Amino acid sequence: MNENIYKKFRLIEELLKTEFSDSWKEVHHLVSLIPENLSKESFWQFGKDKPCWSNIKVNIGRRIANDLEKHSDFKQYELICDSGWDIHMKTAGSGWKINSNFEAKGETVSEFLHHLEKGGLKSYLWKLFAIREFAIAMQHSQKLNDMIDKIVLNPTLLISENVYGWSRQFAMLAGRGWGAITVNHLLTDLGLAVKPDVHLKRSTVRLGLIKGVPSNLPIKEIDNLGTKYDAAAVASALKLSAHINSSE
Repeated sequence: MNENIYKKFRLIEELLKTEFSDSWKEVHHLVSLIPENLSKESFWQFGKDKPCWSNIKVNIGRRIANDLEKHSDFKQYELICDSGWDIHMKTAGSGWKINSNFEAKGETVSEFLHHLEKGGLKSYLWKLFAIREFAIAMQHSQKLNDMIDKIVLNPTLLISENVYGWSRQFAMLAGRGWGAITVNHLLTDLGLAVKPDVHLKRSTVRLGLIKGVPSNLPIKEIDNLGTKYDAAAVASALKLSAHINSSE
């Protein structure tokens, strides 16, 4: 790790502490939410709402995720696997993200949706479908459970440049509605990795962390960088994190 990059990061950190104290407090709050110990249950508790936030504005994602608090079954993935939560997807084509493409067949899910207001899960049934897909995978996919078990036993396995590849594999096993970015969002909440988004990409470019990309690149050009730079942003941020930890 280039020491100039490390020093630049520390300067930004101090600036955040002194001039943006509210944001710094929010950072500490988010860190406090990370579980001390990982378990299969923590993957469910921190993962069940992640499809709610995928490809949508934050305020709408929050509205959708809040609906999960309105039924106790969401506390356990085993209960969401029950036939009472059965949701049928009619077609799997590119236009699958519409309510008319889904049918709530289970008695429990039908009653649940009946009592919800529009604007939340009732208006985004494919997100509820993705949540149930994850529950079913946790219940029945040995490959997914093997991946979870390895990380529970040794979280440091993800502190490598292969984290993005791990996330893609996890997403494939988690089911329809899951992608690598959604999985990395889960990993971030578990304290294991970083979520590749526009803010991370901008930050890593400005710090000079991504090889071959000038740190003074205009914002619009940074945002237009291909998806391969998402993986590069994750890997470079993890390297910086490891360097910070070893220096403290």
